[in-house]
Amino acid sequence: MGEDTDSTPALNHHGFLPDHNYVTEADIISTVEFNHTGELLATGDKGGRVVIFQREPESKTEPFSQGEYNVYSTFQSHEPEFDYLKSLEIEEKINKIRWLPQQNAAQFLLSTNGII
Repeated sequence: MGEDTDSTPALNHHGFLPDHNYVTEADIISTVEFNHTGELLATGDKGGRVVIFQREPESKTEPFSQGEYNVYSTFQSHEPEFDYLKSLEIEEKINKIRWLPQQNAAQFLLSTNGII
């Protein structure tokens, strides 16, 4: 008998789909914001996800290389909602990201998906 083949595309080593044909509307970046030091970069997309990138330290073997950013964390920030008082559907698209001033070693950010 034949083998079962999985037609689901395989993720690459970064956890992303390698072929651009699989990009959906939800994957489109809608906002970008650096923290105050430039070490962290947060992106929000139309699917309500926030991806945080962290800059890698400059290499001593390549002193003139600009820092490369790698994925540090990813989370689902917003889901689609319905405002029953206004009879309005609120989409999950991230409109704005803002990093809060750093008070200690922790980093905090705010994201919004409402009408701005």
